[in-house]
Amino acid sequence: MIGLSLGLAGGRGAGSSGGLGADGGFDLDFGRQRYAVAGPYSAASPLTFTTPVTLTADGFLADDVGNNVTMALGSWFNRAAGTLIVEAKQVTLVATSLAPCGFNSGDSANQAFMYRQSTGAINGFGFPGTHVLASTENAVADVFWRGAIALTASTGDVKVCAKGAAVQTANWGADVATLMTAVTQINVGAAVPGGAVFGGYVRRIRYIPRVLSDVEMIAATV
Repeated sequence: MIGLSLGLAGGRGAGSSGGLGADGGFDLDFGRQRYAVAGPYSAASPLTFTTPVTLTADGFLADDVGNNVTMALGSWFNRAAGTLIVEAKQVTLVATSLAPCGFNSGDSANQAFMYRQSTGAINGFGFPGTHVLASTENAVADVFWRGAIALTASTGDVKVCAKGAAVQTANWGADVATLMTAVTQINVGAAVPGGAVFGGYVRRIRYIPRVLSDVEMIAATV
C-alpha cells in the first residue's frame, strides 16, 4: 500500500484520467491512480484531500475508522443538478448498511449517497427526509459494483441505477433542494465523517454536473 496526498488544481494535469467531456465535474480513478477535474464548474476550484489517501491495487482502501477522507466542494459542484457514480466492493458483505462515498454537510443533517444495504441491495439515500431509492441489484462479495444517483433540485426528482440494470426513479420533493444547497463536501470511505467505514475498496468516483439520461446511467454502471 502507498500513502498518497492528493491535491489537484482546477483543470487537467499530468496523469489525469480524462473522459469528463464538456460537462466537466471530476473523475477520481483510485485503481489507476489517475485524477481529473475539468469543465465549467472547476475554473477556480482546487480538488484536495487534506488527509493521506491509502491506495492498493484495487483502489482506495476504507478498512478502519481513520481511513476515510473528505474533499471540499468547489465551483465545479452544480447545486441545481448532478450525478454521482461510484465503483466499489467489499470482500465480505457484513450485515450492516455501508456507503463507499457520498455528499454531506459535514454531518448527517444533509447527505446523499449510494450504499450497500445490510441485505446486499445497492440503493440511493437522501436526507433530510430519510429517503431511500432501491435499485434492482445486489452486491456480491469481492466483486466490484457500480452505482449512480442523480438529483434535480428544482423538481425533487431522483434517479438510481446499479450494475447496468433498469433506472429507478422517485420524487423527494423540496428535500433535494435543501440537501444540495447545504452540502459542503464529499466523503470517501464512509457516508459522513466519523460514520461507519465502508470496510472495502473504492475504485473510482465520478461526478457529472448534470443529470445523466437513463441510457447514460445504465452505460456508466455496467
